[in-house]
Amino acid sequence: MNHMNKDLKFLQTIAFMFLMADVLLILLAELDIIAVGRFADATPNEFIVHIIMTLVTLVALPICLRLMHMKRIRERLSKENTPTYYNRLSLLRVSLLGVILLINTICYYLFMKVTFLYLAIIVMLAYILIFPTKNRYGYENTKDE
Repeated sequence: MNHMNKDLKFLQTIAFMFLMADVLLILLAELDIIAVGRFADATPNEFIVHIIMTLVTLVALPICLRLMHMKRIRERLSKENTPTYYNRLSLLRVSLLGVILLINTICYYLFMKVTFLYLAIIVMLAYILIFPTKNRYGYENTKDE
């Protein structure tokens, strides 16, 4: 049980670090400490970044949300004796969504296009659904199918 609490605290710390980095970025931008709208008039660049980030967000979200429920991963989780495999996968999905959240927030403040803000909000909602909790840790790390 103590090992589970240690792993859970580590995963929660990583998740909070991404959230706090995003909040810090928002505060710095809103207080005009960092430059915003630097590429607001770079329409071709904005279009390319917009398409890439939309695709990355829309591809990563279902993968992160369903990662622990994919058949091969459930089978491997049931064979593992230690939660190491689960911890790596959980760290992967928390980090992936955290990085996408930060990139969408950065793009919003670089291009000042609300689409990036909407993508960041969608990622934030998904982040809530995968946030490491004790119940989720126990449910997803069980040996049962």
